[in-house]
Amino acid sequence: MNNQDKNKADILLSLSKIGWDNFERRRAHQWKFNISIWTAFSAFIAIVVTRGPVAMPCECLYICLSIAICLAVTLAHGYWLRSVRARDRLDKDIAIFFEGRIMKLLQVEYPSDIKDLKRDVKDRDYWSPVACTVITVTLALAAVLVLFLKPM
Repeated sequence: MNNQDKNKADILLSLSKIGWDNFERRRAHQWKFNISIWTAFSAFIAIVVTRGPVAMPCECLYICLSIAICLAVTLAHGYWLRSVRARDRLDKDIAIFFEGRIMKLLQVEYPSDIKDLKRDVKDRDYWSPVACTVITVTLALAAVLVLFLKPM
Protein backbone atom coordinates (compact mmCIF):
# COMPACT_ATOMS: atom_id res chain seq x y z
CA MET A 1 0.00 0.00 0.00
CA ASN A 2 1.44 3.35 -0.98
CA ASN A 3 1.30 6.54 1.09
CA GLN A 4 -1.58 7.98 -0.92
CA ASP A 5 -3.72 4.87 -0.30
CA LYS A 6 -2.79 4.92 3.39
CA ASN A 7 -3.81 8.58 3.69
CA LYS A 8 -7.05 7.84 1.85
CA ALA A 9 -7.77 4.89 4.18
CA ASP A 10 -7.07 7.08 7.24
CA ILE A 11 -9.49 9.74 5.97
CA LEU A 12 -12.18 7.14 5.23
CA LEU A 13 -11.67 5.63 8.68
CA SER A 14 -12.05 9.08 10.27
CA LEU A 15 -15.27 9.70 8.34
CA SER A 16 -16.63 6.31 9.38
CA LYS A 17 -15.70 7.02 12.99
CA ILE A 18 -17.65 10.30 12.88
CA GLY A 19 -20.80 8.38 11.94
CA TRP A 20 -20.32 5.82 14.73
CA ASP A 21 -19.46 8.51 17.29
CA ASN A 22 -22.63 10.46 16.46
CA PHE A 23 -24.67 7.28 16.75
CA GLU A 24 -23.14 6.33 20.11
CA ARG A 25 -23.43 9.85 21.54
CA ARG A 26 -27.15 9.94 20.77
CA ARG A 27 -27.69 6.44 22.18
CA ALA A 28 -25.98 7.47 25.43
CA HIS A 29 -28.77 10.02 26.04
CA GLN A 30 -31.70 8.26 24.43
CA TRP A 31 -32.17 5.65 27.16
CA LYS A 32 -32.12 8.34 29.87
CA PHE A 33 -34.93 10.22 28.14
CA ASN A 34 -36.98 7.03 27.76
CA ILE A 35 -36.48 6.05 31.40
CA SER A 36 -37.55 9.52 32.58
CA ILE A 37 -40.83 9.32 30.63
CA TRP A 38 -41.53 5.79 31.88
CA THR A 39 -40.72 6.83 35.44
CA ALA A 40 -43.15 9.75 35.20
CA PHE A 41 -45.94 7.49 33.96
CA SER A 42 -45.14 4.90 36.66
CA ALA A 43 -45.11 7.56 39.38
CA PHE A 44 -48.47 8.88 38.19
CA ILE A 45 -49.92 5.35 38.27
CA ALA A 46 -48.50 4.72 41.76
CA ILE A 47 -49.87 8.00 43.11
CA VAL A 48 -53.36 7.37 41.73
CA VAL A 49 -53.40 3.77 43.01
CA THR A 50 -52.15 4.63 46.51
CA ARG A 51 -53.92 7.95 47.08
CA GLY A 52 -56.84 7.76 44.72
CA PRO A 53 -57.78 10.45 42.23
CA VAL A 54 -57.20 14.04 43.24
CA ALA A 55 -60.38 15.78 44.34
CA MET A 56 -61.42 18.19 41.64
CA PRO A 57 -64.62 20.14 41.12
CA CYS A 58 -65.39 17.86 38.20
CA GLU A 59 -64.07 14.31 38.09
CA CYS A 60 -64.66 14.32 34.35
CA LEU A 61 -62.30 17.28 34.00
CA TYR A 62 -59.62 15.36 35.90
CA ILE A 63 -59.97 12.31 33.67
CA CYS A 64 -60.08 14.33 30.43
CA LEU A 65 -57.05 16.38 31.44
CA SER A 66 -55.10 13.26 32.41
CA ILE A 67 -56.00 11.52 29.16
CA ALA A 68 -54.98 14.59 27.15
CA ILE A 69 -51.63 14.81 28.94
CA CYS A 70 -50.94 11.08 28.51
CA LEU A 71 -51.84 11.29 24.83
CA ALA A 72 -49.67 14.38 24.30
CA VAL A 73 -46.67 12.81 26.03
CA THR A 74 -47.09 9.57 24.09
CA LEU A 75 -47.38 11.35 20.74
CA ALA A 76 -44.41 13.60 21.49
CA HIS A 77 -42.32 10.62 22.59
CA GLY A 78 -43.31 8.69 19.46
CA TYR A 79 -42.38 11.62 17.23
CA TRP A 80 -39.06 12.03 19.03
CA LEU A 81 -38.32 8.29 18.69
CA ARG A 82 -39.13 8.45 14.98
CA SER A 83 -36.66 11.28 14.45
CA VAL A 84 -34.02 9.52 16.58
CA ARG A 85 -34.49 6.36 14.54
CA ALA A 86 -34.02 8.27 11.27
CA ARG A 87 -30.90 9.98 12.58
CA ASP A 88 -29.49 6.69 13.93
CA ARG A 89 -30.07 5.02 10.58
CA LEU A 90 -28.38 7.91 8.74
CA ASP A 91 -25.30 7.88 10.99
CA LYS A 92 -24.98 4.09 10.79
CA ASP A 93 -25.37 4.13 7.00
CA ILE A 94 -22.70 6.84 6.73
CA ALA A 95 -20.32 4.83 8.93
CA ILE A 96 -20.97 1.61 7.01
CA PHE A 97 -20.58 3.39 3.67
CA PHE A 98 -17.10 4.61 4.56
CA GLU A 99 -16.17 1.22 6.01
CA GLY A 100 -17.15 -0.30 2.67
CA ARG A 101 -14.93 2.20 0.84
CA ILE A 102 -12.00 1.25 3.08
CA MET A 103 -12.56 -2.43 2.38
CA LYS A 104 -12.76 -1.73 -1.36
CA LEU A 105 -9.55 0.30 -1.19
CA LEU A 106 -7.79 -2.47 0.71
CA GLN A 107 -9.38 -5.08 -1.57
CA VAL A 108 -10.71 -7.21 1.30
CA GLU A 109 -14.13 -8.76 1.87
CA TYR A 110 -15.93 -10.25 4.80
CA PRO A 111 -16.19 -14.03 4.80
CA SER A 112 -19.61 -15.31 3.71
CA ASP A 113 -20.69 -16.24 7.27
CA ILE A 114 -20.05 -12.68 8.45
CA LYS A 115 -21.89 -11.29 5.39
CA ASP A 116 -24.89 -13.47 6.25
CA LEU A 117 -24.79 -12.38 9.89
CA LYS A 118 -24.54 -8.70 8.91
CA ARG A 119 -27.54 -9.08 6.57
CA ASP A 120 -29.52 -10.82 9.33
CA VAL A 121 -28.65 -8.09 11.84
CA LYS A 122 -29.55 -5.34 9.38
CA ASP A 123 -32.95 -6.96 8.75
CA ARG A 124 -33.68 -6.86 12.49
CA ASP A 125 -32.07 -3.51 13.16
CA TYR A 126 -33.91 -0.41 14.39
CA TRP A 127 -36.44 -2.25 16.54
CA SER A 128 -35.37 -0.40 19.66
CA PRO A 129 -37.60 2.63 18.95
CA VAL A 130 -40.54 0.31 18.30
CA ALA A 131 -40.01 -1.41 21.65
CA CYS A 132 -39.72 1.97 23.39
CA THR A 133 -42.95 3.14 21.76
CA VAL A 134 -44.75 -0.02 22.88
CA ILE A 135 -43.58 0.51 26.47
CA THR A 136 -44.66 4.16 26.41
CA VAL A 137 -48.09 3.36 24.96
CA THR A 138 -48.59 0.55 27.51
CA LEU A 139 -47.72 2.83 30.42
CA ALA A 140 -49.90 5.63 29.03
CA LEU A 141 -52.84 3.23 28.73
CA ALA A 142 -52.23 1.99 32.27
CA ALA A 143 -52.11 5.60 33.48
CA VAL A 144 -55.44 6.32 31.84
CA LEU A 145 -57.10 3.08 32.96
CA VAL A 146 -56.02 3.55 36.57
CA LEU A 147 -58.06 6.75 36.63
CA PHE A 148 -61.21 4.64 36.38
CA LEU A 149 -60.37 2.57 39.45
CA LYS A 150 -62.62 3.31 42.37
CA PRO A 151 -60.97 3.56 45.80
CA MET A 152 -61.72 0.60 48.06
